[in-house]
Parts: sequence; C-alpha cells; structure tokens
Amino acid sequence: MRFITFMIFLFPVAVFSQYDAKPIAYKHIQDLKEGVVLIRLHTDAAIVAQMKKMHQNKLLKSKLQEIETRNKEIYMAFNSGYTFTQVYFFYGTDSKKVLDKDYNNIFIGKDLKIDTLIVLPSNKPIYVIDVGDIYFESFGGHFDGMMVLEKDLTPLKKPFPYYVRRRSGMPILKRSYLDMVLILQNELEGFYKEASTGFEN
Repeated sequence: MRFITFMIFLFPVAVFSQYDAKPIAYKHIQDLKEGVVLIRLHTDAAIVAQMKKMHQNKLLKSKLQEIETRNKEIYMAFNSGYTFTQVYFFYGTDSKKVLDKDYNNIFIGKDLKIDTLIVLPSNKPIYVIDVGDIYFESFGGHFDGMMVLEKDLTPLKKPFPYYVRRRSGMPILKRSYLDMVLILQNELEGFYKEASTGFEN
C-alpha cells in the first residue's frame, strides 16, 4: 500500500517536472537554430602523452592514425549530414579556451589543422556537440556517442533531444558517425517543429 501511495504521489511530480522543463528546452532549440554549434573532437591527449613518455613508437603511430581517421569521419559526417545550423570544429585540448569564451585560433579546417581565418559570427547563441567517449551523469558512467552541451559545456536536459548513443538497439552493432549525425539532425528538426507549435499556443 505504501508503494502504491508513493507511486501515485511521484507520478504527477514527474509529469509536472517535465512540463516545466519544456519551455526551457523549447528556448534552447530556438536558440540553437539561430546560433552556431562547435563540434568538439577528441585527441586522446593523455594516452598519446603516455605513449610518448614510454617511447612506444609503433603504438603511438597507430594511435595517431586512429585519431586522425576518426576525426576525419566526424568532420565529414557533420559537413554532409548536418544542416540544422552552422558548425565549427575544435579540439578538446582547447576546451578551456571555449569555457573562457576565447574563440581565437582554435577552429579546424578540412585538413584537421588550425585555420586562423575561421572566426565565429558575432552575437549568435553558441552550443557545443561533444563526440566520442562522453561522461553521462544520468547513466553514472561513460558512453560512446554525441551530446549537445551549452557553451559552458554542461549537457542539455530532456525533453531536448540532446544525445545519440553510438550503439544501436542491438548490443553488437555500432552506428557510423554519419548515422548518428542523421539521427541527431532528424530529432532536432522534429523538436524544433514541436517547439514552434508550442510557442504559437
């Protein structure tokens, strides 16, 4: 009986909490549509540094090639499959500069090198999409995928469609980066339409 009473009490609280979160999520999707997204590419800097320290030259060469291949795939996936808003790319090693709102000389061109000619448009909302091995507080651990963050690098919250896991419904199958980008693109477009209707009402 206590359990049933608790569930009856908890259910409306959960419903109202989500309802209260909707205007915030709607505002984020509107801002995102009008703004820009910075794509954070990982460099596995700690692992690379350890390999250099241990003089593991063969492993280091293989690791650097793996990182470059992965980041090229991510770069191409967003440039070919993501049209929701403008995108810019930066390395995770420059995350501190992003937090400090110092966007000078951090953006990457198609050769995956810093291009000092790339600058952000002024006075636009800024969001970040993190791609790779991401800490997900709600899951209490890490997962491979992508997540939409605010410019202070804190994750957005539901009902905003803020993450896509790399693993599909089948545990042994992994989505490609393009698959994940297309899923995110579709979810953002759908939520934007919902938000537009919500604001009209």
